[in-house]
Amino acid sequence: MSTSSDPRTPVVGTGNQVANNAYSQAFAPRSAINMQRIQALATRAASMVEQIRGRLLAPESRKIAPTYSTAQLAVLCGVDKAHVNYRVTKGDLPSGKLTPSGGKREFTLAEARVWAQAYRQDKMRPNGQRAICMAIANFKGGSPRRRVPWCWPRA
Repeated sequence: MSTSSDPRTPVVGTGNQVANNAYSQAFAPRSAINMQRIQALATRAASMVEQIRGRLLAPESRKIAPTYSTAQLAVLCGVDKAHVNYRVTKGDLPSGKLTPSGGKREFTLAEARVWAQAYRQDKMRPNGQRAICMAIANFKGGSPRRRVPWCWPRA
């Protein structure tokens, strides 16, 4: 890169390289966009979306329900892991499946729901009761945000 003593003389390699003639001559003029080109781009984009979707949802193109470990199930039910192991040996709740190595027990979503219903029976809505929906609207400035939810269980 050369420098010049006169500040008005442009230095080679600096400045706006896009406006430089050498840069604009290096690229050929763009071809016209027609319907065949648009159709080819649409086909290519659809193919790429399908490939990405296939990779994200592999091995199948649909979502699979999660499985829960014994520790996760214990947290969900509000008990410790040893209590879950005890109830598995008792046999009154679903026992899940052991992993192929045999070191870990996994529960399906349906099994976890049965466990949660058994342990959270007192917190569940009674049969025949209608569900309610609550909404909170916090207006800007001076709204007692902490007091409103605190009062609901006591009402």
